[in-house]
Amino acid sequence: MNVFGKLDFRLRPIHARILLVVGLLLSFLPLSRKTPRQQTVVLDVPERFRDGEARVDVSWTRNGDTEPLGGFTMTFPEGAPASLRREISAPDGKYRLDVSLERSRKRGPAGGGPVCVEFTRQLSLNGGEVRVLLEDTPP
Repeated sequence: MNVFGKLDFRLRPIHARILLVVGLLLSFLPLSRKTPRQQTVVLDVPERFRDGEARVDVSWTRNGDTEPLGGFTMTFPEGAPASLRREISAPDGKYRLDVSLERSRKRGPAGGGPVCVEFTRQLSLNGGEVRVLLEDTPP
């Protein structure tokens, strides 16, 4: 007779396999939080960049890192839209978002000189949509 009375604690082969698979899945759980996934970033563009040739440069850097994890550039010959939606691939976490907005010239006879504004924003990515307001003081 064993210590536990009539209870028999021998693992059957199928039970051992199930326990092994569950253990492996649980051990990979912390790693899954570091894998990239789709994140949605929406940039609200200031009005003065909507009426001329515009260019938007964006990069994102994970907090604690020195090099950007990713980035993109978009050009708009007829002016930037009011908001830009972009799907990016990045792990969840806190990031620094660097955005550079350039307007080459205004449309129309009055024209207008080039304008370049840079923004830095802190944001948290968690798989949902993040809206970034890019407002500054008027020129």
